[in-house]
Amino acid sequence: MNRKIEDSLKRSMEQMPHPSFREIADIPVVRMQEHDEITRQEKVTVYRHMKSLALACACFLILIGTGWFTQFKMVYSIVNVDVNPSLEVRVNRRDKVLAVKANNQEAKELLEGRNYKGWDIAEMVESLVDDLAVQGYLTDEKNVILLSVNSKSQKAYHALQTELPAAVSGALADYGIIPKLFMQKLNEDAETEKQADQYHISQGRQQFINLLLKQDSSLKEEDLASMRVEALIDLAEKRGISLDEIEVLYEGEEKITESETKKPKPKETSTAETELEKAPEMNLPPASTPAYVPDREYPVQQENDEEDEEPDEGDSDEGDSDGEDDDSHEEKEIEEKEDSDSEEDADSDDDSDDNSDDEDHDTDEEADDEEEDDSDSGDSDHDDDHEEEDDD
Repeated sequence: MNRKIEDSLKRSMEQMPHPSFREIADIPVVRMQEHDEITRQEKVTVYRHMKSLALACACFLILIGTGWFTQFKMVYSIVNVDVNPSLEVRVNRRDKVLAVKANNQEAKELLEGRNYKGWDIAEMVESLVDDLAVQGYLTDEKNVILLSVNSKSQKAYHALQTELPAAVSGALADYGIIPKLFMQKLNEDAETEKQADQYHISQGRQQFINLLLKQDSSLKEEDLASMRVEALIDLAEKRGISLDEIEVLYEGEEKITESETKKPKPKETSTAETELEKAPEMNLPPASTPAYVPDREYPVQQENDEEDEEPDEGDSDEGDSDGEDDDSHEEKEIEEKEDSDSEEDADSDDDSDDNSDDEDHDTDEEADDEEEDDSDSGDSDHDDDHEEEDDD
């Protein structure tokens, strides 16, 4: 069966025409007037809202990348630490260390084997100062530190101005060293940065040297660049150079001031006394004395009875209320004092009344004596008249 099929196909192939290439090439080609389904190419349209969405996504990614870069990778603050080792610390917006640059050989030896990247700036400065104390760069005699701070915002600058001195004093407290800390605001200046690179010192120390040269032209920049920070401070004090642009934080002076201020506190005055002292003085006219003051009678016996009753009431009150506070006792004392004053006034009035009664009694006795004298004289005259009649 297969053999028959093969023979049939062979005969068919032999019977097919075999045109030459020339004949095929000479056949004319007819250009198509219209595209068919195969040759037709339709253009695919993209919707506009898809383009807008893609553009918004691209902008969002750019914003995220920019925000991440500004928060974590962009240099936001610069801190220079100068003792004799001179270092420059670059910090991001979150006060994390990005890089630490050693400006001289001593700083390179200090940073050998240490990586402070990602540390908080306050922790990094505290660890750095601790290493300076261990290696002998900071002692009781050599305790001068120069900090130069630059930041893109005043808020971050003031925060570093508070955190860094606390970190320095905290690190040196374990060694019993009281730091003499000088802090200045670091200004961005290309010329100052170029000079600092030339002498292999920090930009903050170069700015301090320029301040000395500005006030004393006899100094040489090369000599000052090779001096320690402590020597620069001593030179400024000897030459009388003003350091008003630099903030001085000296822990020892603060402690002395605190000890001097520990004095006994003045006696506290009440609010009422203070208001009375502040009240303006009033010039009142002198009181006129009355021409006649009538005597008044006071119920002496009634007051005495009330006085006899008051102690009983006070005793009963004390028995009933043992837990009264100090205010109630003060009120009772004030009432007792007023009662005693009223008693004294009543006694004085009674004495005056008794004296007046005695005087009236004396005047009555004198009048009776005079009447008796008159009657005696009348009787004597009458007796004389009788005697004269008898004589007659």
